[in-house]
Amino acid sequence: MTLTVSQWPFWPEEQRTPEQIERWWAECYVPSPADVTLRGVAHSVIISGETGSGKSVTLKALERMEADRLLIVRYPIARWPGEPHAWVANYNHLGQIMACVSMKIKKFLTGQPDKLNQLTAINLEFLRWLIEKHSDKRAFRRWADVINNPALLELLKYPFDDLYPTDTELKDVQGQIEELVTISRRFGFEGVAVIVDVNETEVADEATLDKVKELFGWLTPLQFEGFAIKAALPDSIVKKTQLVNLSRGRINFASLRWTLKDCQELGNRYLKTATENKIKTFSNIASKTVLTTLAEEIEALYGDPLPRAWLGLTATLLDHYTKLNRKLTTRQYDDLIHAYFANYVPLELDKVRRGVWRGKDFIPLDDQPFSFMKILWQHRDGSYANEFLLREVAGNQGNLNTLANRLRKKIERTPDNPIYILNTRSQGYWLENVVEAKSS
Repeated sequence: MTLTVSQWPFWPEEQRTPEQIERWWAECYVPSPADVTLRGVAHSVIISGETGSGKSVTLKALERMEADRLLIVRYPIARWPGEPHAWVANYNHLGQIMACVSMKIKKFLTGQPDKLNQLTAINLEFLRWLIEKHSDKRAFRRWADVINNPALLELLKYPFDDLYPTDTELKDVQGQIEELVTISRRFGFEGVAVIVDVNETEVADEATLDKVKELFGWLTPLQFEGFAIKAALPDSIVKKTQLVNLSRGRINFASLRWTLKDCQELGNRYLKTATENKIKTFSNIASKTVLTTLAEEIEALYGDPLPRAWLGLTATLLDHYTKLNRKLTTRQYDDLIHAYFANYVPLELDKVRRGVWRGKDFIPLDDQPFSFMKILWQHRDGSYANEFLLREVAGNQGNLNTLANRLRKKIERTPDNPIYILNTRSQGYWLENVVEAKSS
C-alpha cells in the first residue's frame, strides 16, 4: 500500500490554509473540561498547566466557540503597563485593556457599520471617549470620516469630553466597565471577555510577576456582570504569585491535566487526519511493546502526559513507519528515541544555575564542563570555537576530546550517537538543538 502523509496537521496554525485550519479543529482538536469552564461571562477564569499542556489552544477554542456570544478582546503581555509596546503611557491594566477594546470595536464596526444604528446617543458619546482617550486626538475623527455615519459625524461638532479621567478611581472604573458592557450588549453580545495568555518565558522577572498580581488581584473590575477575564497561565506562575488567595473567590481556577489515554486519543486523531483515515491508531504502525516503552520514556522525561510531547512522538512514529513501510518494533527503538530527542527535546542551557535542563530534569555541571558548554553557546553562530576551548578549558586536543566524551555521558540521551554536542575533524565541536533556559 502506498501511503501518502500530509504534514500540515503538525504545523503551527499560522502556516495552515483556512481550509486546513477548519479541518484541524474538526478532526484533531480534543476538548477538555476547561473548555466548558471558560464559557460565558459569569466568572473570570484562569486555566493553568505545564508548558505543552495546550493552554493557548484551549483559549483559541474559546474564541471560536464564543465568537458570536461574546465581544472577545485579546490583551497580550506586550500591551501591559510599562511595556515598550503598551498602547497608552501612564495607565494601569484597565487603561491598557480599554485601549485594546477600542481597537477591537473600531475593527468590528468598520466591518459591520450598520451596528452603529443599535447605539443610543449616550453609547455614541462613550464610543467617542473610548477611541479618542486611548489614541491620538484625531483618531476618532479619522475613523468617523471613514465610516461616514451621520451620528458619528454629528459628535465632531462638540469638543471632547473626558468622561472618565482616571482608570483607578472607583466611580471611573465602574463607569467605564458598565458602559462597555452596555455597548457590547447593544451589538448583540452577552458581554466582554478579555483574553490573557501568559507563558513562563514572558514572566521571567519580578516586575512582570508584580503586573500579574496587579491584574488578577485587582478585585474591582472582576465584580461586574458581563465583564470577565479568561486567562491561561503556567502552574508555576499561579503558585508563585499566590493568585488563588489574591483573587478572593472572584476568579474560578481550572487545572489542565491530561491522561495517557487522552494523549493517545489526540495522537490517533492526528494519524487519521495526516493519512486520510488510512491509519487510525498507533497500533497500526507500531508494536505494543515499543509503544509502551516510548510512553515510559516520555513519562520519565516530562512527568505528566503532555499533548506537545505526544504530538512529537506521533510525528516521529509516522515518519519512521512511512520510510520503512512496515510496522515498527523494538529494533527501531534506538532510532526512534534519537529522532524524537533531536527534533522535540531541546537541551536548555541555564547560565544562572550552571547546568542544563533536559525535559523536567536539571543536570548540574562542574566548572570545566560548564565552561565547555558556555563557550560553545557563545560561538553557536558558526564561528570556530575549538581554539577558545583549547586555550581556556582543555589545554590540548586529547584533553578536549576526553572532556567532550565525559560531558556527553552526562547530558546526552544516547552518548554514542550524540544529539547536542557534535563534532567533525574539520569543524571541531558545536552545539545542536540547544536553547537558553528561561531562568538565564
